[in-house]
Amino acid sequence: MQGMSFDFNLAFPRAWGAPPVTAQLKVAPEDFYVEERLDFELANSGEHLYLFVEKRDQNTQTVAEHIARMAKVSPGDVSYAGMKDRRAVTRQWFSVYLPKNNDFAWQAVPDCEMTLLSFARHHKKLRRGEHAANFFRIQLREVDGDSDALLRRLALVAEHGVPNYFGEQRFGYQSSNLRDIERFLGKAKGKQQGFQDRLKVSAMRSWLFNTVLALRVQHQSWQQPIEGDPESYPSAPLWGRGRLSSSVPLREWENTVMQELVTWCNFLEHCGLQQERRSCVLKAEQFRYEIMGNNLCLEFVLAPGAYATSLIREIAEIGNRLSLE
Repeated sequence: MQGMSFDFNLAFPRAWGAPPVTAQLKVAPEDFYVEERLDFELANSGEHLYLFVEKRDQNTQTVAEHIARMAKVSPGDVSYAGMKDRRAVTRQWFSVYLPKNNDFAWQAVPDCEMTLLSFARHHKKLRRGEHAANFFRIQLREVDGDSDALLRRLALVAEHGVPNYFGEQRFGYQSSNLRDIERFLGKAKGKQQGFQDRLKVSAMRSWLFNTVLALRVQHQSWQQPIEGDPESYPSAPLWGRGRLSSSVPLREWENTVMQELVTWCNFLEHCGLQQERRSCVLKAEQFRYEIMGNNLCLEFVLAPGAYATSLIREIAEIGNRLSLE
């Protein structure tokens, strides 16, 4: 791993070639709107209080910590379905364990833009990925390039999808979650201690998945299942304990790829994570777009765990790298 590069765009090729346009993303938080959609009805009774919160230019962990302080509970008693972008306007659900029907009064926080939209009780906590989908409304500004090629690219993405990479923000600004990874592996010894350690472990697992997917993109085998895929769709491993569910010859190939980062694989197994699979294909539902002058507005729905930025990078080259925070 010595000298390993974590340059996202060099490591993970695009499926449809260089984007036909350049653009600016997240010029303002309102340019990136996300709304979680639950797939179950709240019971209006139970030990867990669900809060539907709108945040602007705040990260999810900050909001969770604020809720814990207001509710006078430990941070571990506050749950959410997924991390959401910071530089954005997002609406997402949190749950807080309050078994004794404690009074809960939402309080405004100076210099923090968070609004409580609704609340209700439920009989179980909200867990990661336990929502139906995420709705996105994204504005790309200062779009410049071949307009006809842009229309063709939009049609291609809508019909065939894009590689289901974990997005660049998963790894932190300039891959900060993977910096000093050798030192982290040496001191952690298979244990996760605290939020920052969990971020690093998640980043490692995601980078391994992206590495396998990148090779399938290069081999043009990411869109259709190949011999050895365990499901009816193409997939790549989320590394952990246990035997790969893929079969020969794919299993042998995946094990060979992972040998280059076998230290990471061993660490993830010691953390107690189990082998899982993730689809190689990301296809947006309800995909719509509107071109207004030199701005492009996109609307679409993605499954939990999918990254809008992985879709956008196939459409436009984003000029401001800071905008991916």
